[in-house]
Amino acid sequence: MISVAIPYTDDPDESKKRPAMIISPDVYNQSSGYVIVLPITSNLGAKQPGDVSIVGQHIEASGLKHPSIIKVGYPTTVDVSKINRVMGTMPISLYNEAWAAFLKILEITT
Repeated sequence: MISVAIPYTDDPDESKKRPAMIISPDVYNQSSGYVIVLPITSNLGAKQPGDVSIVGQHIEASGLKHPSIIKVGYPTTVDVSKINRVMGTMPISLYNEAWAAFLKILEITT
């Protein structure tokens, strides 16, 4: 889990610092200088089909302060220089749930 400046879709020159889950492999991140992330919001009203909730014990473990949602339908590529800090480590069960939801919206079966 990281805090990163994610550009707005309607104005890429502007960005908002927000938590995000890295989904790209380290080999890609190190060789390209970019990370592919799924943004996270604490706006529970923004939940859409496929999004994954971060609740209960997963909140603190992930470095968050409030229940949140992983926006699996909004993958974003950002320059590693835009990473503000590492927030925490997402529990593997939550990571796997988000990854499966991401693959499902892409209609990729494993």
